[in-house]
Amino acid sequence: MFWRAVFNWGKRSLLLLSFILFFIVFFIQPVQGASLIEDPYSPDCNFSASVAQTRPNSKGEPTKVSIGIYLLDLVQLDEIRESFEAKFFMQLQWQDPRLAKQIQESSIPYCQIAMDDIWQPQAYVTNQLRLIREFDRTVLVNSLGTVTYRQIFDAELNSPLDFTKFPFDTQHLFLKIVSLIYKPEEVEFVENQQQNGVYDKLHFVGWSVVEALTRRGVAKIKLLQGSLPFFELEIEVKRQSIFLIWNSIFPLLIIILAAYIVFWLEPIQIIPQVALTSVTLLSVITYQLDLSSRRPQVPYYVKRKDF
Repeated sequence: MFWRAVFNWGKRSLLLLSFILFFIVFFIQPVQGASLIEDPYSPDCNFSASVAQTRPNSKGEPTKVSIGIYLLDLVQLDEIRESFEAKFFMQLQWQDPRLAKQIQESSIPYCQIAMDDIWQPQAYVTNQLRLIREFDRTVLVNSLGTVTYRQIFDAELNSPLDFTKFPFDTQHLFLKIVSLIYKPEEVEFVENQQQNGVYDKLHFVGWSVVEALTRRGVAKIKLLQGSLPFFELEIEVKRQSIFLIWNSIFPLLIIILAAYIVFWLEPIQIIPQVALTSVTLLSVITYQLDLSSRRPQVPYYVKRKDF
């Protein structure tokens, strides 16, 4: 009776599990990624295939791509990997008269389409170690032919760091973007001053953001034996050193004062003198270990070792 009851229970459980799987497969639809500029009332674009293959005015002047990068947050600075983690907002915008004509013929003010279905400047972050986009790669096209792409992404970026002046150091963090397959004669990046900048309430523990600068131009790529248009955001951050200095100097003063007590003891008090000297030596060793843990783990000397 016992084994029959167990068999019946197992059979009912298997039927219930099969029903649940059937319900999940046929009735629950997978969640699609959202778009930062998605409008529920915006129709989908329907452009000809040639639009996705050729650059606007391919035989004329370079296509000007307005680019704006806004720093939303700084998360971490890794001294060993020489990298930093941050969150950015990015906007790309360019004109494509061919799309304007097709939208006007459709009598709609704007539409949206996947970025890979039309021509794009192939902007690529060259110093990325990891990059995660929060939204789909969707663009919005209006009746004037203005194509707008907006994205928020988390990135770990490689950037050379210099800690020789620690703890009074200033670091320069970079976000570097190139047009991956187009030459300067085909694509030109233009700075969007209204979009470039840093969030004014950004809080990065132990550091303060001094300023953010943008550059654009032509970068020579030795590997490709040619040049590519590039855009660069430079973020200057300065270490908040007062707390580190206080934690370094105050314990050192205590150790020095404790060491001088030995001169105030009677010469015949050998045991207290030896004990105080031993405690001072152990304190110096502990202090050095604490400094080593606070100091950047880099294979060269920093000024902090002079303290």
